[in-house]
Amino acid sequence: MLARIRRRQDYLPPERTEHVQQNVASGTAWSGIALAATTLIQLVRSIIFARLLMPADFGVLSLANVLTQFVLIFANFGFNASVVYQKDLDRKDLNTCWWSNLTIDGTVAVICCAVAYLGRHQGPDPRMPYGGPAGHAVRDQYAVGSIHLALMRRQFMFKEISLIAIAGAVSTPVSALVFVAVFSLGVYGLVLGMVVGSLVMTVLNFHVLRWLPSFTFSRDRLRQHLGYGGWFLGVQVVTYVNGNLDRTLVGTQLDTEQLGYYEYASNIPLTVATQLSNAINSVLFPAFSSLQDDLARLGDLLRKVYRYNALLVYPLLAGMALVADDFVTTMYGAKWAPVIPVLRVFCLVGMARIVINPLYPLCNGLGLPRLPFKWSLVLVPINLAALWFGIKYHGLIGAVEARMIVPVIITATLGREIFRQARFRARWLAQALLPACVCCLAMAAGVLGIRLIPAVHALPVLPRLVVQIAVGGSAYVGMVVLAYRQDARNLWSQGRRFLERG
Repeated sequence: MLARIRRRQDYLPPERTEHVQQNVASGTAWSGIALAATTLIQLVRSIIFARLLMPADFGVLSLANVLTQFVLIFANFGFNASVVYQKDLDRKDLNTCWWSNLTIDGTVAVICCAVAYLGRHQGPDPRMPYGGPAGHAVRDQYAVGSIHLALMRRQFMFKEISLIAIAGAVSTPVSALVFVAVFSLGVYGLVLGMVVGSLVMTVLNFHVLRWLPSFTFSRDRLRQHLGYGGWFLGVQVVTYVNGNLDRTLVGTQLDTEQLGYYEYASNIPLTVATQLSNAINSVLFPAFSSLQDDLARLGDLLRKVYRYNALLVYPLLAGMALVADDFVTTMYGAKWAPVIPVLRVFCLVGMARIVINPLYPLCNGLGLPRLPFKWSLVLVPINLAALWFGIKYHGLIGAVEARMIVPVIITATLGREIFRQARFRARWLAQALLPACVCCLAMAAGVLGIRLIPAVHALPVLPRLVVQIAVGGSAYVGMVVLAYRQDARNLWSQGRRFLERG
């Protein structure tokens, strides 16, 4: 037993592979599978719990998450990124990063739980602080397994990462359903489900990657990793502020019921955009790090990423915006009707975020993590002002319209600067997104056209929704095949190669 533990403590990652393009294709395919599976699971979860709980319950959970997500910022302190980026690692590096993660995250979790409890009478809902300890348990478990996850990303083990993510996505709603339906714990059942899902993923991380930390620590290595990863902490703090200003203002300026509508409207569009962002970051960061001295290959890879991600993701978001009224009525019920216009705008926000997703791993891979920090910091007062005025004068719609400012400004500032560093021209971005936009217009023409047929308009809601999805999907695929045949062939061949490799 001791010998097995010692072997796991002596584990070191192998040297970086030269097959970056193949690894990116395989990693993107597996990340796409995980994205599709987790989005589907999230959809089913949202349908089930929309009928078990009230909008205000989800507003309370959203406000609690504003606090618990703050701890996630400290769950890796930039150490995970440093583990992926550094060319040479030894046992001292891994052990120093692991123990630093655990110490910092545990300390911050205790402080935040104490602040939440002491300020329990100041919040908009007295139930909110009691979700904090359970939520922080999720973050602490993440810190325990985060170095394992970084090592798997460094080695392009995205098949294993994706399967672990799917296991966590399944266990979270299943356990939450037991806590809500059987034990009648209400919104707390959702939080406890998150704890169970996080625990499952942490255990699987330890099982898949055979590394265990030992009791060694180096201050010199700590300073070295902080020198690179410290910028990530700044970026994460500023990103946290920009990403949670809307929920905080909606919950305090309006009420938890309105926040519940807002949260549910953002559920699927931002899940797709956020999960895709995480998938892209995890795949592209090690790839860009490997290509940091070959800007020509890096630029070619970036063009392909933009083009094919847009072709695969834009139809999902555009299609949801087109059928939002029938979708919400069928899946969630009449009490969720207020989310329909908000959902449509959130789909546009999700499409805009596809543009900025690769910018952060590009900066990190080129060794320029200070750039996201600088421009995200500039964005904070602009974002705050836009959200405040939007909510004050247009309510929920104003809040989500203000969200469009973030990707627009990030693209115009950070995107412009890092594209110049990578010698990537802005017109290449427009050319990469054009096929997806043209095909989405064809899909919109198909869906809107079929609605004009009286027989279709007279159908019950569910059959009408199915017909619209079938027509829109066929129009999109048909336009891709007819107008962009080479892209269709490339996607088909990549899919076949992926299936042959298993």
